[in-house]
Amino acid sequence: MQCTALLILAASLDGPAPPAPSATEAASTPPAATQPAMTAPVAAGYIVFVSTRDGDAELFRMLPDGGALTQLTINRELLDTSPACSPDGTRIAFVSDREGRPAIFIMKADGGEAAKVTEFGVAENTRITWSPDGGRLAYHGGEPSCIFTCNVDGSEAREIAREAMWPAWSPDGKCILFNRGQIPQLSIMDADGGKQRRFLKTRRGFGPTLAGLWSPDGKRVMYSTMAVPKPGADAGKQMTYETHFAAADGSDDPASPTIDGYAAGWSPDGTRVLVWKGSRDNAQLHVVTLDKSAEAGAKLPVDQKMSGAVSWGRP
Repeated sequence: MQCTALLILAASLDGPAPPAPSATEAASTPPAATQPAMTAPVAAGYIVFVSTRDGDAELFRMLPDGGALTQLTINRELLDTSPACSPDGTRIAFVSDREGRPAIFIMKADGGEAAKVTEFGVAENTRITWSPDGGRLAYHGGEPSCIFTCNVDGSEAREIAREAMWPAWSPDGKCILFNRGQIPQLSIMDADGGKQRRFLKTRRGFGPTLAGLWSPDGKRVMYSTMAVPKPGADAGKQMTYETHFAAADGSDDPASPTIDGYAAGWSPDGTRVLVWKGSRDNAQLHVVTLDKSAEAGAKLPVDQKMSGAVSWGRP
């Protein structure tokens, strides 16, 4: 199957279309001198992201405080994108066109040689998600966009949902969240593709519901919407995003905060989240602690558009 990324169109909205990952819109980190080698992961784990600091999309990792920045891939004039850390934190799945066509590869968390998994249905810019036992992957690609699953050795690759994208495997392995629709809405299905249905029973925010991400304990789902434009604001220029939380059954989580910015990932212990803050064209990655205040948190030294893929690995 020939695979290309599906553009999400929100024609009925006044603001820009919701973000879709693009390697050309990936990170640009501040210049640095010699990058220290990453040693054993610390208790907080590590964050993997995409950067075009050298002119092509490569994978980097850093500590959650922004320290120990390390380049993981070096493939001049080629693209390495869409990183996803394995449940045990020892491996990273990602998309690369190093063999001429987009394909999924897996490497160790500290870099090194990467093993090809599959190019079946793979798009250049996708979201990869691991099954909780680390044995299978789900990802999207094709036109219309479809969700596929395969074993980590590439076997048993198959389509499980059509006109669907942005899969996120539940921590219990039973379900997969995904987006569907011209104005995307968060949906859910069984891990084999069965019982596809709308996820949110109640929702917050405005416009599409995007970026559904399970908490590590499987009790909550983080998702993003467009923020309601302020009175008198030019929505086309000032449209921003909000991140909200739902319970695992799709009901609203009233005790959770609303966070300014676009959801990017959870910490392995579920106490913090990664959020892109700022406008779509000038976003900064922040670590936000989940308490009643939902403070802005620490800004990390990664400047990229909101579409940049980020993954927080377990120590």
